[in-house]
Amino acid sequence: ESIQSLLNLEAGELALFSKDQIDSLEGPIGLHLQVSRLQGMALVPLRLREQILGFLGLELEAAGRTITSEELNLLSILSIDIAQLIEDAHLFEQAKLLIAAEERSHLARELHDSVAQALYSISLFTDATQMALENDRMEVVKKNLGELIALSRQATADMRLLIFELRPPALEQAGLVASLQSRLDAVE
Repeated sequence: ESIQSLLNLEAGELALFSKDQIDSLEGPIGLHLQVSRLQGMALVPLRLREQILGFLGLELEAAGRTITSEELNLLSILSIDIAQLIEDAHLFEQAKLLIAAEERSHLARELHDSVAQALYSISLFTDATQMALENDRMEVVKKNLGELIALSRQATADMRLLIFELRPPALEQAGLVASLQSRLDAVE
């Protein structure tokens, strides 16, 4: 037999198992329970909004041991709390995934708005500089080279700032002075 076959999953109520029922269980759980010499076991559902997430088990070592109403109330409270903790952990993981997706989207917009446009401008200035050089227009070449230097420096600064935003907050890890120095280094 399996635990599922002994439980009334639809009812989702406390289930008490006798020594004979434990001894009849198969599989790894059954073997574990048989080796542990239990005399009984109680399972309480971990229920959240009409959904059963699992069960909280209480191993009974004394023969003929029953569950008192106070123990049943305590198990019920614990099962509700544990089910809520499981749900909270699940929601926390979903929130982390959502935050990561939003951050990726933000980074993609920032890359497009700053670095990609700067690189496109660099490409255009490079083409114009090459044409000016071929036509022996040195004043245009000098002017374009100045623009190319400024654009490439700005793109590098923008990229460093974006990379800095991806790092964990240095303030918490290194303190204020080191964080300010790191920020200055990134900007420079």
